[in-house]
Amino acid sequence: MSVQPPRLALALVAAAMLTGPALADDAAAFVCVAGDISYSFAINPATPDQAELDISVGEMVDPSLARTDSLPGYWRKENFFYEKDGLRFFGKDHVAFLEDNGSEPMVCLPDKGMNAMGDLNIAGQSWGGKVRTGPGMTFDQTDSLTEGQPVKLLRNSGVTFNGYDWFEIQYDGKTGFQWGGILCTDSADVAGTFSPCSQ
Repeated sequence: MSVQPPRLALALVAAAMLTGPALADDAAAFVCVAGDISYSFAINPATPDQAELDISVGEMVDPSLARTDSLPGYWRKENFFYEKDGLRFFGKDHVAFLEDNGSEPMVCLPDKGMNAMGDLNIAGQSWGGKVRTGPGMTFDQTDSLTEGQPVKLLRNSGVTFNGYDWFEIQYDGKTGFQWGGILCTDSADVAGTFSPCSQ
């Protein structure tokens, strides 16, 4: 029996309202990033009793931590849960979380969004508004930005709400997620944001 954080229930309800692929229709891929360690998960409908895991590490991390593995579990309709050696990967539809040996769950982004946009690292500004722990309005608020505050758009989450995407951003040495409808970019027109800041 698993104990899930209370905010997970809210996130799963929100997932049903967000635009995104239905997990039950196609293979699904997610990326979870923790500093210099990336966890890539792939779920194939032909083998729903396991998720394939690829862990990659940055230059400053012990290379022995990089590995590939399979996690046993299940995929029923849009719900999924996989666990092995202290790693728990779970979610619904296109919202996923990863716990590593009982750590606070981290948000995993659909790999579709990561592949479509890649690492952006584009300078921009916020029109003001809330910064959240994940790509959606049901995720906890961590901060509030003022109009014109400089940000760096790190990556597109692949989650869309009201015609704009949610982006992982960096500001004042912190990271979080903000809705693209209140973000603009300084030098390029980035799909999923409101507009370039100069317009």
